[in-house]
Formats: sequence, structure tokens, C-alpha cells
Amino acid sequence: MMNSYFTKTAPKSLGKANDLIDFFNKLINRFEYFVILLFAIIGQHSYATTYYLANNGNDTYNGTSETSPWKSISKLNNALSQFKAGDRVLFHCNDVFEGQIVIPSGCSGTLANPIVFGSYDSGSRPVISGSVNVSNWVQYATNIWKADVAFEQVTQVFEDNKRLTLSRIPNSGYYRIKQVFGNTGFSDNTISQSTNYWKNSSLVFYLNEWHWTTVNIDSSTTDGYIKFSNKDSVFNPIYSQSGYYIQNKLELIDTTGEWFFDKTSKTLYMYSVNDPSNKNIRASVFENGIKTGWPWDNKNITIQDIEFRQQANEGLLLFGEKFTINQCLIQQTGLCGIYINRDWVGYSRNNTISHNQIVDCQNSGIATFHLAQSAIEYNSIRKCALKPALFNTTQFAGA
Repeated sequence: MMNSYFTKTAPKSLGKANDLIDFFNKLINRFEYFVILLFAIIGQHSYATTYYLANNGNDTYNGTSETSPWKSISKLNNALSQFKAGDRVLFHCNDVFEGQIVIPSGCSGTLANPIVFGSYDSGSRPVISGSVNVSNWVQYATNIWKADVAFEQVTQVFEDNKRLTLSRIPNSGYYRIKQVFGNTGFSDNTISQSTNYWKNSSLVFYLNEWHWTTVNIDSSTTDGYIKFSNKDSVFNPIYSQSGYYIQNKLELIDTTGEWFFDKTSKTLYMYSVNDPSNKNIRASVFENGIKTGWPWDNKNITIQDIEFRQQANEGLLLFGEKFTINQCLIQQTGLCGIYINRDWVGYSRNNTISHNQIVDCQNSGIATFHLAQSAIEYNSIRKCALKPALFNTTQFAGA
């Protein structure tokens, strides 16, 4: 090594020169240590892997280059448990990927090397779609069509990316409650039908101009008495003359664009004068675009330059801390655009939500709970929470 060379060749009679040599030996030792440390850092970073997804990919590929990308979100989900700090997954621009990304517990980055979900190539943002195309319609009744949907839920239906209306009565406006029985029942002879005719439908209460709530109907009687589940009765007191309408029943389909989903048979029904097979009909079936798993310990995850569209619930449902969400477009979700939390006792800290566009979500654009020491800035939120959400929620009118 270089230090042994200087020691062996330096004349012993040179006292001051020896001191100088010792100084250089120490300097060289420190330099060698720095070089070793540098290569260790570079070596650690070099083990980080970038994975690629594209519509023309194949799940049998290794996914580690633009020429051998994976194709499906299910393939990605199977691999996420093996991700390490610094790993990235990039979706090809202009492509649409149907499904829900589930980040498992323990899948976390570090402050210097976060796990990144992003995009590659040029063009429009890649889309993580919560909806699937619905085809193979057959006629069920006059102007009512049906199609099989192989999923447990449908919370939204779109035609050419325009949200359609869940079957309801009245078709517009509200009925008015005649008499209230606590916060779990009321009567109105306008809706008198056979016993339990309205059971398993849902009620939407219009409490004021900025406050709606949606609840399940437990039972109904022939004289117009409705009993319902009101879990948030403290926040949702029901009054005489409150506005309401009933939705989510097959027999209520009577207007173009109305729909109903039968969970038992997994059948979607829709009112259309013409065969919907010739239309672009999509149903929201995947709950979230990206969600984190129990026990909610994920951290140092970056999500950027991706569009999340038509999720059944939230676009992003994230539990943990140190999330960065940047330059994303989130639109037409069934509930919130972004929801961040930690757990019921801790706080989600050091998050950054910036420069995102959040549009036409059924509930809040951004919702947080137990959030601390975080930045939410430079986001555009438009047309969110302007209409009641479809199923079992309380919401306040947004922007």
C-alpha cells in the first residue's frame, strides 16, 4: 500500500521530514477510507432496480428495461413485497392500466432513496384506471339492458367519461320528510309501497346546501314509514321537511343513463334507448388507485406524474408517513381524491402533497386525519363534492 512505501524509503535521519511523511500517511489513510465509503454508497445505490410497465409488455419478462416491461398491475403487486429502498416502478406514458396497486406492509424507502411510482417516455400521463369496460349487453326490458360484471361492486358508471346517475326517485329534486322518528326513521306517504319494498335501497338526505348524507334503508312499511341506519346521527340530525330521495333499486330505472348493480348476480342494468354495446360504458370496480396495507407502516414513498381515474373509492388511500405526491392528476373518484392517515393513535408526519390536479371527485379532493408537520401546497382542486356520493357516506360540499 502507499503508506508502507513512504515508511520504508524515508531516511530515518530526517526528523522533520518524518513528521511530514506521517502527516501524508494519515491523509492517505483517510483518503482510502473515503474511497471505500464512497464505493459502498455507490454499491448500495446500484442495487436499486427500476421496473417498467407498458401495455405492450409481457408479465413473463423481467420488467427491468424499457424493452422488456411487465404488462399488468397484478404482476407488479406480486413483486412489491421484494422492493427495496431506491427501487422505482415506471408506467409508460399514454398507456392505461386497469387495477389497484397494493403496497404491502414493510415496503418502504429511505429519506435519501424513496420507493418511486412514476412514468417514463413522453406524452400524456399514464393512467391507473379504477374502471373497466362493460360490453356484451342484452335487453332485459323495454329500454333496459343488462351486462355481466365479474366484480363484487360497482360504485360509478360512465359513458364517454361522463358520470351516469344511479337509479333514483324522484328523478330530480327531493321529497320532503313529513314526520321524524328520532334519527333512524321517518314517514312520508308519498313513498307508500308494500312492506319492505325499499329495504336495501339507500336514502340520500339533503340536510342543507352544503351537507348531504347517504344511509341504508333497513325496513319500510305500507304507510310510508322508513327505518334506516344512521351511524353518524350526531353529525347528521334528520329534521321534518329535510329533503331526501331514494336510490339504488332496479325498479327505479326509468330515465336515460340511470343504472343499477345487482351484487348477488353481479349484473349491471342500464336505461338506454339504443343498444349500449355501441357505446363506451365503463364501471368503477377497483377501490383505489394505490393503497397501503395493514399495519400501515409504509414510509418514504413517492408518487408522481401519474393519472388516477374513476376509482370506486379514493384515488390514493395511504396510511403511514413521509409520502410525497407530486404532479399527479386524480379525477372522477367515488370518494376522495387523496386520503392520508397513520392510524388511530399516531400521526402521519412529513408528507408533501404538491402541484396536483384533483377534479370531479364525489367527496373531498384531499382528506387527512392525524396529519402533522406536512405540506399541502400548490394543488388545484375543482368540482369536488358537488353532488352526493352514492353509498353510505357523509359529505360536505367542496370546491
